[in-house]
Amino acid sequence: MTTASPSQVRQNYHQDSEAAINRQINLELYASYVYLSMSYYFDRDDVALKNFAKYFLHQSHEEREHADEAAEPARRPNLPSGYQETRQ
Repeated sequence: MTTASPSQVRQNYHQDSEAAINRQINLELYASYVYLSMSYYFDRDDVALKNFAKYFLHQSHEEREHADEAAEPARRPNLPSGYQETRQ
């Protein structure tokens, strides 16, 4: 018996909902990469604005977290709604 890879398994989301979530994830990742690029620019020796670099790096990480949070329900489809994972 062959099973589909996780990326091919459908989670019974409406197509429009799934497309909207994917668009949002892509926008969050795009923003993360833009902020990361800006961070590297401000970190250059000829620009040397270290606090700007830190700020944009922080923003990049925050946008990446938003993308991860938006993708989380698709990663754990069998958990009941409202479930909160406990970490030890």
